[in-house]
Amino acid sequence: MKKKDKKKWILDYMQDHPNVLADVCNEEFVLAYIDCCQPERVEDKGLFVPYIPELGRYLSELYKEGYVWRYAHGLQYTHDGWPKWVYVYVLKNI
Repeated sequence: MKKKDKKKWILDYMQDHPNVLADVCNEEFVLAYIDCCQPERVEDKGLFVPYIPELGRYLSELYKEGYVWRYAHGLQYTHDGWPKWVYVYVLKNI
């Protein structure tokens, strides 16, 4: 799947699942992305959610292109290797 198709999938997913936060630590979102987009790099960093480098990049690009809102969200569960916060992305009503 090409980059533009993956970015379209992200936007479609956000439209179809308005109650699911799109971020790199959201298990439901990340696993759906892996299943549908088949990214080349999926890393196990010992966290609960696989790490996909391209996913964070694509979400950031969608923000810079004006398709989504972005805000920092603090995480309650933290330990070594787990981030204290992540960017959460919400689809804009365009």
